Amino acid sequence: MSDLVPRVEAATTTSGPRAAVDAFFSLLCPGLWAAIDEDRKDRYRNNAGIGFTDLRSPSLDISAEDLKAVTMPVLVLAGDISHPSLRSVAHRLATALPDARFVELRDCGHVTYAEQPDAFAHAVSTFAAELDLRPTRVATEERASIRRFDVRTADGTSLAVWIEGSGPPLVLVHGSIADHTTFDPFVDVLRQGWTTYSMDRRGFGASGDTGPYSIERDFDDVAAVVEAVADRSGAPVVLFGHSYGANCAMGGAARARDVHHLVLYEPSLGLSYPAGSIDRIEAALASGDNEAAIIAVLVDILEMTEEDIEAFRSNPLWPVRLAAAPTVPRECRAEEGWVYRPGQFDAITAPTLFLTGSDSVPVVTKATREANGAVPHAQVVVLDGHGHFAHKTDPAMVAAIIRDFVAS
Repeated sequence: MSDLVPRVEAATTTSGPRAAVDAFFSLLCPGLWAAIDEDRKDRYRNNAGIGFTDLRSPSLDISAEDLKAVTMPVLVLAGDISHPSLRSVAHRLATALPDARFVELRDCGHVTYAEQPDAFAHAVSTFAAELDLRPTRVATEERASIRRFDVRTADGTSLAVWIEGSGPPLVLVHGSIADHTTFDPFVDVLRQGWTTYSMDRRGFGASGDTGPYSIERDFDDVAAVVEAVADRSGAPVVLFGHSYGANCAMGGAARARDVHHLVLYEPSLGLSYPAGSIDRIEAALASGDNEAAIIAVLVDILEMTEEDIEAFRSNPLWPVRLAAAPTVPRECRAEEGWVYRPGQFDAITAPTLFLTGSDSVPVVTKATREANGAVPHAQVVVLDGHGHFAHKTDPAMVAAIIRDFVAS
């Protein structure tokens, strides 16, 4: 909230502390401040000295390690018209806490419980109901067996890889605006017959990031993880990539020795973006509005509806997507600027399967067809009744397709 201090001080100097209180609360919780009566506003105005002293005080020194030690489930709420600095704090807090759910309330500022009490109560009761449905302690202890190791790339970047399950090695490469946790429902199915190795790509999750960015570095990263997993497991791997992660898996498979089978779910190289859309994403990020940047991608490319976006917002992974927003423009530009060259992926020798949803938007389907044409001896399976996220909506079906493909 330090960015509010200069505005408050300027208002205090020019118009006095009472006017500064009006300016402060109009920024902080505009909906509530406009609605309450003058008597209540006066009570705030009369305490201006104390409030502004608190505002100038140093922030509490809470480290990321402190937050990681919080093991209880936490609901983090923010208002969609609250000041950007407060929304940013809420996003960062939800991302840093190990077990947090982020919910943004519509038409709310900072005092959500007073501005939209019904929506506030609904968010809290929904969170409580979700906790009642959580897995038993036995299932939780199973998840506690998750292990991690790190791979150092040629340019010195550290990549985190998360291990679950038991069986042959399967490497998972996530797409844009996500990290390895996007595969959690999928891994819950796969872990019964595979050892899954879910990587955080560079710039995401627990992995590092070394500039300048190029998609070829992502190709090298996947190849490095594949070779590290093959060395650890003593066997070649099945490699699965989704969306932008499928691009990276395709490039990595052309550079790695130990890919046994390759499964690519709707790679996105060659996507065309609406004119000016990437510039708008960069402008949103420059103004600190990570959410607007994410929504631009969901609407402009995946053609999501308001209902779809609300479902994304209510998902516990929403803070992860917001934290990943700064990587969006570079990946959009890599997709849009891509041109397939003859023979570019001829080095892929592993049997290759492309997956595409029957309900996916045309630009994504077109990108998948073009990728299929660039890989020798590949085949395509259309997922009837599904779009871009069948590994989430029907993970058992996608897992069965992979299993049958590898067995054949």
